[in-house]
Amino acid sequence: MTIALKDGAAEATESSHGTEDGEAGDGRAARRRRLQRATQPPDLPDRPANPEPAPTIPDPELSWQALGPLVESRVPTRLLLADGDAIRAEYLARILAVRYEVRTADDDQALPIASQAPFPDVVLADLALLRRGRFKLLHALKSGAATRHIPVIAIAAGASEDALSEGLSAGVDDFLVKPFSRSELFARVNAARARRLAAEQQQDSEACQRVLLESMGEGVFIAQDRRVALCNRAFAELLGYTEAGCAGLPFEALVAPDQLERWWERYRRTVGDTPEPCGVYTVAFLRQDGERLPLEMRLRRIRYDGRFAMLGLVRAAAPRWRSEMARQWLTRIIESAQDFAALSEPDGKLLYLNPAGWRLLGRTTPAIPAGSIADYLAPWAREQVVTQGIPTALRTGTWSGPSALLGRDGVEIPVTQSVVAQRSETDEVDCLAIVARDLSAQLRAEQSWRACEAGFGAALRRAPIPVLARDGDGRLVEMSDSVTALTGWTREDLRDARAFYLKCRRLPEERVDAELEQWRRRLRSDQPGEPQEITLWTRSGEARLWWLHEAPPVPLPDGRDLVLSMAIDFTECRRAEEGLRFAERQKSQFVAMLAHELRNPLAPIRNAVRALREPGLGCPDSSWAVDVIARQVAQLSRLLDDLLDVSRITHGTLALRRQPLDLAAVVAQAVETSRPLIDFRRHKLEVALPEGPLAIEGDGPRLVQVFSNLLNNAAKYTDIGGRIDLIVEAHPGEAVVRVRDDGRGIDAELLPHVFDVFAQDERSLDRTQGGLGLGLPLARRLVELHGGRVEAHSPGTGLGAEFVVRLPRGTPALPDPQSEAVGGPQPRRSGLRILVVDDNVDSADSMALLLSLDGHDARTAFDGPGALAEAAEFRPQVVLLDIGLPGMDGYEVARRLRALPDLGAVLIIAVTGYGQDDDRIRSKAAGFDHHLVKPVDPDALNALLNGLVND
Repeated sequence: MTIALKDGAAEATESSHGTEDGEAGDGRAARRRRLQRATQPPDLPDRPANPEPAPTIPDPELSWQALGPLVESRVPTRLLLADGDAIRAEYLARILAVRYEVRTADDDQALPIASQAPFPDVVLADLALLRRGRFKLLHALKSGAATRHIPVIAIAAGASEDALSEGLSAGVDDFLVKPFSRSELFARVNAARARRLAAEQQQDSEACQRVLLESMGEGVFIAQDRRVALCNRAFAELLGYTEAGCAGLPFEALVAPDQLERWWERYRRTVGDTPEPCGVYTVAFLRQDGERLPLEMRLRRIRYDGRFAMLGLVRAAAPRWRSEMARQWLTRIIESAQDFAALSEPDGKLLYLNPAGWRLLGRTTPAIPAGSIADYLAPWAREQVVTQGIPTALRTGTWSGPSALLGRDGVEIPVTQSVVAQRSETDEVDCLAIVARDLSAQLRAEQSWRACEAGFGAALRRAPIPVLARDGDGRLVEMSDSVTALTGWTREDLRDARAFYLKCRRLPEERVDAELEQWRRRLRSDQPGEPQEITLWTRSGEARLWWLHEAPPVPLPDGRDLVLSMAIDFTECRRAEEGLRFAERQKSQFVAMLAHELRNPLAPIRNAVRALREPGLGCPDSSWAVDVIARQVAQLSRLLDDLLDVSRITHGTLALRRQPLDLAAVVAQAVETSRPLIDFRRHKLEVALPEGPLAIEGDGPRLVQVFSNLLNNAAKYTDIGGRIDLIVEAHPGEAVVRVRDDGRGIDAELLPHVFDVFAQDERSLDRTQGGLGLGLPLARRLVELHGGRVEAHSPGTGLGAEFVVRLPRGTPALPDPQSEAVGGPQPRRSGLRILVVDDNVDSADSMALLLSLDGHDARTAFDGPGALAEAAEFRPQVVLLDIGLPGMDGYEVARRLRALPDLGAVLIIAVTGYGQDDDRIRSKAAGFDHHLVKPVDPDALNALLNGLVND
């Protein structure tokens, strides 16, 4: 190995025959001698008196020209030279000793020397030595607190890239690659020493900075990567954190949510490419406990950890800040307000108008307002605001009143306007604050409300039920016309709740106040009152029943409460209900009477039958028994006929056979019909008829029934031996019949109901008068069907009664009312084959017996199939057929009889208990020729049979 010195520079070269570790034997000694000759002065003096300054090497991070004095101030520099080649180590030591304090060490000595004080300032080590020791020397230096900043320079002889990379990874700070010059050697060592000094200074500076930060009263933080990179204790304590707990927190957790956007915008402006000048800013932070804390801070850009960051000096906001913030908030409120807000000079010259004001005027916001406030007012409002409002505000401090702004299109905008004078500390008016609120929507709402109110009032007045609308004080707002229609009271009569209680409820004066207070408490509870039944008195004094319900109060735009009271007048319903209960009682009584009246005829009939069965009964006794049975059967028939007539009239199915009649003849027949009862009761009957005929038009038998019922009623309710008057009068346009008695009379309570169905006066249990209470109702309904009317009059109980029948006069053609009636017994005929069909065996057999006694050939059948079989064999000429047969009814039997051969012309007579008109129509449709109702009148049946015999 040879070292050549050129121009004061040393260069180490390695021969092609040597190695980095040296050669053996004589070659090594020769090399030592050559090295001694090459290193003699003057080229390399031992210690120059005035050493030249160390050359500088450009470095991207440090300018060593600035560090030159610092480096020189630290001479002598301790340098450890670690090399396993003693010759090379000696050679380099002689070079370095000119400027530095050099210690050399081999493989085993390097680590102990470097790890003990005084520590070297720079370590210059052979890369091969480091690699042989697996970089233990580097690891030991870099892991020690006192040695981790000692720079290590590795000397490498053309090492590969992998070897260099390995050294850097192990902690090598710099490399000297052979061959290198003396200047480069010194430069590398000086640079390494400078870096160490810089690192030490930085460490000391950071320690000083930390002490300085902790000693400051203000909070300090460094913001980087959206987090707190560094902060002092004062900043952490302001926010309620520890210093360690605050560092690293994201600013999203520290800055108030509504301030975040402004915060990041400030951050970008501070650390951006063109940072803004340092200023004072106020930002609201959040303490750890959630309290909002305004902080006043100064921000500026710095370099931290090689990158730009934001430094903040922080303190709690002073009251001055709060005043400033209040001013800012006030400005924002005015800017965002929806009302017209302006500032003007005391003379009205406009200084400022907020955006809402310009929008209200229909104009765009100019940069500088122009003109006077009067320019934006309607003509009539200028006089009021300029001549009255502003002078008043200058004198008293404030003015308010109605006004109108002038829109861009000349439309007046109604407003309510206020003018407030703003005075300075010297009590001089600085400016006028003018505020106006648009009333257009309010006026439209009021107009709409008035329209709705009018519509509501009209609808309420037309309500079909009583409705009262009152305010919270009880004053009447509106009421429906139904109230007046039902009670007669007008709106003026019921102007308030007190009048309602006094007049409609008829409450005593001392109770009204208590009722009103209870009503007001119910309104304040905002709960609907329970519906209540009240008695309401009309103007005429009639008591009516109302079901009253009050709704909860509804607030009105004018601040009042509206209370609706709705009622249903159920007076008629209650009367109908009472009438139904009365009718129910009457019906129950009628059913009991019906049972009694039906049993009464049955008793003598049964006794007469028993007498007829006795052997040796004489002819007079037999005739008596037969007469008893005939009378009682006739009584039963009348009872059933009355029931059927009432049903026909109720259902509107009773048909009248009108014809001209003589009323006197009709009355005479009625007297004949009622004569047995009148004679039995030994009454004196006086009949007064007009001279000559009295023509009417009607159904003769039905009118006979009317007057007979009235005579029977008079006979029943007049004590034995009483007097009955029957008077027939001719009046213009009508005929009047009066039936008057001196009997019991009619109680005043019963008189209005005397013509109701089932209505009867109280009777004793003996029921000597008899009847079902249907005579008078039948009489009234029949008279009404004839276009007339019947009236009942009685002075009272025990004073007699009078019934008056009024009928319209008719034409003078007067046939006998009995001309069409079937009269007298019919002569007996014989020779007919008659089939009697009835499921009641006694009824069928008794009818067959009577027909046989009349000379007819009669057979019986008791059901539909039996009747068809018997008819096919017997070939009857007449069939008496019951309709209500079991299984196959009479209608079906009639249809099948008509279908049998040679029986198409047979006479089929319905003998049934169904006697309604609908029953007759249905029997006719089924093929029946006639319809007789049980019990069958023998004379009527004989008339039909004799007609067939004659045919």
